[in-house]
Amino acid sequence: MIPYQSAEAVQALGARYRVGVPTTAWLVSPSGEARQGLEAFFPLLRTVPGGAVVQWLLRQHVIRSVAERSYHWLARNRYRWFGAVSRPESRR
Repeated sequence: MIPYQSAEAVQALGARYRVGVPTTAWLVSPSGEARQGLEAFFPLLRTVPGGAVVQWLLRQHVIRSVAERSYHWLARNRYRWFGAVSRPESRR
């Protein structure tokens, strides 16, 4: 894992990088493939109990559509619901 606000993230995401807090999650594989949003969580599903079932369900168009909309709704509201992480003051 690398911080989104790092030179490594800028290099890995290239033109897709946006300054500030990211609006969605990113997963960059060792090969350099970048996945965004709900897609970023797919490789992680293999590691959780029931993950294979969830992956199969997400291959269904209707379920995938609902999951995508739900993900973006949660992403838009996460700071309002869960609060923001305060950053420590920069040392000079």
